Amino acid sequence: MNSAPRSNDLGRLRLHHDPVSPEGHQVQAHRDVMLQASPDGRTVVLIEIEERYSDHHAAGPEQEVRYEISVSELVQLIRAHGARL
Repeated sequence: MNSAPRSNDLGRLRLHHDPVSPEGHQVQAHRDVMLQASPDGRTVVLIEIEERYSDHHAAGPEQEVRYEISVSELVQLIRAHGARL
């Protein structure tokens, strides 16, 4: 098993993986939410991806929504809405 990180995964953190399977349907959807640093490190991008599958094959369409925020704005939000532990 290769433990070296892949270059396209650097700076990316998977926050949520939600397999969705509506009852009585063969089509499944997978929803991923990831946080990724921009290549220059000045912004953080929240990425939501939804993929639909039928019998383990992509049935499309894939939707991707991106939210971008500067690192300083993210720190301010965390400080304003976070909890001290």
